Amino acid sequence: MRVFVLGTGRCGSKTFTKACQLVQGMTATHESQAHTMNLSYPDNHIEVDPHLVWHLGPLSEKYPNAVWVHLNRNESDNVRSLSRRRTIVAWGALVSMGGVTDRVRLAQCLRSHVNFTISTFLMDKKHACVDIDRCPVQFQHMCDELGLSLPPNCDEKLRKIFQHDKG
Repeated sequence: MRVFVLGTGRCGSKTFTKACQLVQGMTATHESQAHTMNLSYPDNHIEVDPHLVWHLGPLSEKYPNAVWVHLNRNESDNVRSLSRRRTIVAWGALVSMGGVTDRVRLAQCLRSHVNFTISTFLMDKKHACVDIDRCPVQFQHMCDELGLSLPPNCDEKLRKIFQHDKG
């Protein structure tokens, strides 16, 4: 089984990876091939990488039986964090947003585009949606839904992982 976790970036993916590393019988990495075009992932692996959204076609062809997760974060925190990235203005220029330089507006557009792309792509795929702000409960539901096993009595570990992310 291969599980690919998609999101906008700045959506809790590093924290989510820490929780995925508890899943029994699976390896889990964060952005392990973000700067390559290799797209080769081992069996029994969870790859958490917002960059994967730009490679959905090749990934779905190479791994037709993959399982997908759409990781989301509340809009205001996600937009605020995305707008602080130094690359947001370059992204706006790349997608021909004219002379738009308002970082918040660009972050809102990026978030909207990525989430729409993911939702549309997942319509005919086995997938789960997880809101990072509702973890660890949604993480545990995702594992159940996708047939992933967590070790017994890991509730406290999950709580600490997700609590740490909330500062």
